[in-house]
Amino acid sequence: NLGMCLIFTFIQLGAFTQQQKSLTSLFYRTKYLQQLWNTVVLVALVLSTGVIVHARWQYQDNQKKQVETGRKSYLKQDILKRLSALKTRIYRQPKVRCDPTQTQPVEMDSCAVCLEQYNNNQCLRVLPCLHEFHRDCVDPWLLLQQTCPLCKRSVLGEKDRDIVIC
Repeated sequence: NLGMCLIFTFIQLGAFTQQQKSLTSLFYRTKYLQQLWNTVVLVALVLSTGVIVHARWQYQDNQKKQVETGRKSYLKQDILKRLSALKTRIYRQPKVRCDPTQTQPVEMDSCAVCLEQYNNNQCLRVLPCLHEFHRDCVDPWLLLQQTCPLCKRSVLGEKDRDIVIC
């Protein structure tokens, strides 16, 4: 009977040791899963924070671009309005008189932007400095520079000399 008791005790000890190993294994597995979960949550938190920060930067950048575009559009409209107020005239070729004593050929007027001669009935833009150009040649220049292509004088007045539209 004593032998049976010892065998039974060893079996119980073995079962206890097996249970202990099983519990220890379960504990470590649970700990590992908890650490894995914590890592996943941390990575998700970092990624979502990065996405939110990036979205905010993009939104602010878009807002700045919209404000800048609106400002440029307003300035461009203002410049177009002021340019349209500049004088224009229709070109008429001067009558050439035959003078036998004149040795110099008659000088023809030409546009300093495109270098082509003026023809009758072409529309010329007359700038405040009294330089004249084809209106179609000089207006795109004036939208960007607001100065005479020849003498660089401001065509919009002194207070607007530093306006630049890119």
